[in-house]
Amino acid sequence: MNFNVDAPVLILDDDVDFCEEIRIFLERYHIPVLISHTPNDAEEILRTKPVSMLLLDVMLPEKHGFDFCRETRARMENLPILFVSAYCDNFEQVLGFEAGADHFLSKPFLPQELLARMKAIQRRVETGTADAPGPAIEIRTKQGLIVNTALGQAFLDGKKLKLTSFQFELLSYFAQNPQRLISRNEVMTKIHFYNVEILSRSVDINVSRIRKALGDSAEDPHFIRTVWRKGYFFVDEIV
Repeated sequence: MNFNVDAPVLILDDDVDFCEEIRIFLERYHIPVLISHTPNDAEEILRTKPVSMLLLDVMLPEKHGFDFCRETRARMENLPILFVSAYCDNFEQVLGFEAGADHFLSKPFLPQELLARMKAIQRRVETGTADAPGPAIEIRTKQGLIVNTALGQAFLDGKKLKLTSFQFELLSYFAQNPQRLISRNEVMTKIHFYNVEILSRSVDINVSRIRKALGDSAEDPHFIRTVWRKGYFFVDEIV
């Protein structure tokens, strides 16, 4: 699969040498690149130009990368966002997923690894499938939830839910395994999200975000129940 070059990739990083190195590499594969070294400049680019993907660092001048990610995700729900940072420990990844990131790549890395991750994210966005997709399906529930794996989108009462790629993968897995206990270990084992190690805490945080998108309650759930120390239970019924 070639990378879709309908719009350039935006790199937001204050490391000038790093940006130039990645620009030169990506342009070898005919991928146009826009570079910004400050969040303010990046915001202007996102307002005025089409962008196919955002690559950004965690530590930035003017504004923290997580804050920029959160604000960007609120405005551009379908824009793929990939953190490329030396700050990619477990805690940072949890915060990044909570802010709306699709993936993390820890510096230093091989440029070929970056390109592979970019292609995987774009494939997920375009086809609604992860690296090892199953057959495309549409799941409908009694509570009015529709999960469409071909589109990579979920709807509640006809309204599209605002979910990150990882959140959609979680919801899709729950909906495909209703009325049974799903352990955190099963989630972390079964969801192959761009070959990333899925962290237990990031699962909890993203389940909470899914509930918010569904207008659901942890105390009286209509969709996902948390079973203390055990995992999750998708309580809605499939029709």
